[in-house]
Amino acid sequence: MDSSGAVGRRRGNSRINAEDQALDQIAKEAEARLAARRQARAEAREIRMRELERQQKEQEQNADRVFDMHSSSGIDPLSRSRLATGVGSSPLGAVLNSTRANSMSSRRSSEDSLEEEGRSLRDIRHELKDVEERFRKAMIANAQLDNERASQTYQIQLLKDKLEEMEESYAQLQREFKDKSRECNALKRNLDKLSEELKLVQGQLTERDKLIADQGLVIVAVENEDGTDAKRALVSVENAQLLGSVQGSLDVRLKKFSEEKQQLFAEVQKLQETLENYKSQGKGRSNSLNGPTGSDEDYEAQREANKIIS
Repeated sequence: MDSSGAVGRRRGNSRINAEDQALDQIAKEAEARLAARRQARAEAREIRMRELERQQKEQEQNADRVFDMHSSSGIDPLSRSRLATGVGSSPLGAVLNSTRANSMSSRRSSEDSLEEEGRSLRDIRHELKDVEERFRKAMIANAQLDNERASQTYQIQLLKDKLEEMEESYAQLQREFKDKSRECNALKRNLDKLSEELKLVQGQLTERDKLIADQGLVIVAVENEDGTDAKRALVSVENAQLLGSVQGSLDVRLKKFSEEKQQLFAEVQKLQETLENYKSQGKGRSNSLNGPTGSDEDYEAQREANKIIS
């Protein structure tokens, strides 16, 4: 049962290791794909930024050209046309050519008309300057709006890229969560299996201890001579008491017991020889005086000697 449990644990560990390797490979591939996507987005962002800058420069150049065209041709032709119209419509030339000798009243009226036309020309010039100023301000505001629009467009692109990155990060987190959930479930199954094996082993140990106690045996642990892990042995209670009476390792104790047994065996042999000599010397006298009692004593002595030997 222990060997089958160990084999099952090894198989479970190898399966978990294989799953871990597969998950690591999947995570590495996902990270590589994410890095490639980020690099591609960065390149696309840089390209869009350069395109926006180019468009902005073109718009500014176009605005400058339009403003220059209006500023260069907007005043002079109009002013010239106004001047030509004013001079052509004025009766000053005819009055000066035809009536040089008119009265002071006619001269005053012509001078008044010239002053009025001069004032109207100045007013037109002021209006043109105002129109040019408003046009310049409008062009500047338009350029600023274009710049703001380009900046907002770039910010929108950045926000879109960040949103894509967040979505990819969320998807990556979901994949990692699923992987971790699978690992957790595998660990739970392994834990349940190990708990069942532990209960089984505990039951076997309890049954073993009960069988040992029923047989009147005990487990003793004897230290080795070099102080390493103790050896365990199954002995009877008497032998356990004997082992407990001697210090040292199991080999040392057995060696001492063997020496004591040899000494006792030698003593028993000596006692047997002495007994045989005694029996041979006083056999007749013992039989005549004691009768069957002597043989009983010899039997008892022989039995004691056999007990000592055993």
